[in-house]
Amino acid sequence: MPLAREAHDRLEFKNIVLKTGDHDITKGDAREKKPEPGGTFYNVWARGVVRDEIQKGGWRLAALLEDALQ
Repeated sequence: MPLAREAHDRLEFKNIVLKTGDHDITKGDAREKKPEPGGTFYNVWARGVVRDEIQKGGWRLAALLEDALQ
């Protein structure tokens, strides 16, 4: 959840249109906010997050397989 919150905070949402009588979004724009001085752009940040999460998933899968095969 902290990663989802940070991703949401890095974006700016405009022109959001909700389906009448519902909470479903039918259209809208999500744009990257300008990074703060010394900050990173969304795509650079997201690339690092994805790389780290895939690596964690690989280690978890390896541990699971090791336990299953013993």
